[in-house]
Amino acid sequence: MSRWYVARARPRQELRALTHLARQGFKAWMPRLRETHRRAHKFETRLAPLFPGYVFVAFDPALQAWRSVNGTFGVRNLINHGGRPVPLPDGFIEELRSRSDAEDVVGAGKRDLSLGGEVRVIAGPFTNCIGTLISLDGANRVTVLLNVLSGAFKVRVPTISLAALT
Repeated sequence: MSRWYVARARPRQELRALTHLARQGFKAWMPRLRETHRRAHKFETRLAPLFPGYVFVAFDPALQAWRSVNGTFGVRNLINHGGRPVPLPDGFIEELRSRSDAEDVVGAGKRDLSLGGEVRVIAGPFTNCIGTLISLDGANRVTVLLNVLSGAFKVRVPTISLAALT
C-alpha cells in the first residue's frame, strides 16, 4: 500500500527534486504559499514552498525501490529511523491538499482577511480562540488581538492558521 513520506531537499532545489522524482515514477508533491516581497520599490508575489527544504513522496516500500529517492537530483535523503523511511500520519497530505488550490497553494481561500475583522484561530495552541486582526506582517504572518482569560493580548500567527468570521 502506498504511503506518503518526507524527503529533505537540497537548499532551494525543491522543484528540481519534484521533477526528478516524477521521472523515476514516484508520486511527489510540494505544498506552496504565496509570498509578497518588496524589491526595487515594487511588490513582487511569488510561489514559495510551505515547508522549505522538504517535499512529499508517495510509494509502497514493498513494491518500489525507495532507496533510489536518496540518490535523486535535488534530494538529500528520506526522513528515516533505523534505516527505514518513516511514513506520515494517515490523512496528513489529504488534509493539506483539501486546503490547497490547483497551483498547490495552501490557504489560498483565506485571503478574505481584513484589518479590524474578527477571526478564529484554526490551528496551533490558540485553536478556536476568537480575536481581532490588527496587522498584516511580512512572511505570511499576522498579529491578532485575542481576548482570553479576562484579558487581551497580541499574538503573531501564520495566515493559514486563521479563518475569517462571517
